[in-house]
Amino acid sequence: MIKRWMIEIILVALVLMAIITYGVYSWSEKKGKENVAIFKAQISEILSENSNFKDQNKTLKSEVVKLRAEVKNLKAGIERLRDLIKNREKQEIGRKSLARLKQWAKKNGKVKTYKKVMRVYGGRIRLAASKYGVDPRIIAAIITIESNGNARAVSPSGRDFGLMQLQQRTAQSVGVRDVFHPCKNILGGAKYFMLLVKQFGDPKIALAAYNLGPGNVEKFLKRGFNPQQYHYVRKVLYLTSL
Repeated sequence: MIKRWMIEIILVALVLMAIITYGVYSWSEKKGKENVAIFKAQISEILSENSNFKDQNKTLKSEVVKLRAEVKNLKAGIERLRDLIKNREKQEIGRKSLARLKQWAKKNGKVKTYKKVMRVYGGRIRLAASKYGVDPRIIAAIITIESNGNARAVSPSGRDFGLMQLQQRTAQSVGVRDVFHPCKNILGGAKYFMLLVKQFGDPKIALAAYNLGPGNVEKFLKRGFNPQQYHYVRKVLYLTSL
């Protein structure tokens, strides 16, 4: 039989256990809250650091963009400077070349001859130029340089004839039988020049080919030939600019 004092001891023990359990639970809950708070603080710190990192990264990217823009502007400035130097060099070369061309034209009376050719053969030149789609000034300049406007001209080699100094084989290829007939010679020369323009796609190259022969020009082009630097082309262009 259980005695009363034993029951009281059991009850006290149960109360103590309840108190201890509650204390442990309270301590655990408090500790847990503290841990959660610490964890939240750490998360907040990490997020703050991440935000700062993003801001720094954004700033860095912005600086890189600005730097690239500055480099691009610097390159553009260098290119403009190079172009300016090249243009000045070209202008200087152009002035010297123009002075030499003026001297050549004055010494050989080419300006007067050119004007005379346009006056005497202008109608025939414009007719041929219109028919074959070429610049009449170029035809007049070729006549001026090739024959000095002499319809009966024969080259020192004896191979070129008439106003535009057509060779017999060239004349035959463009349908000219009488190379000394002014109108037919001009028509044949204009047609031949038109064919050269079609072949090379550039009037300047065509002018060089008219003087040197298309076969020679094809070879020279492979070696870096610049027709605009060729004296014959320069002379023709100078006369067309008058």
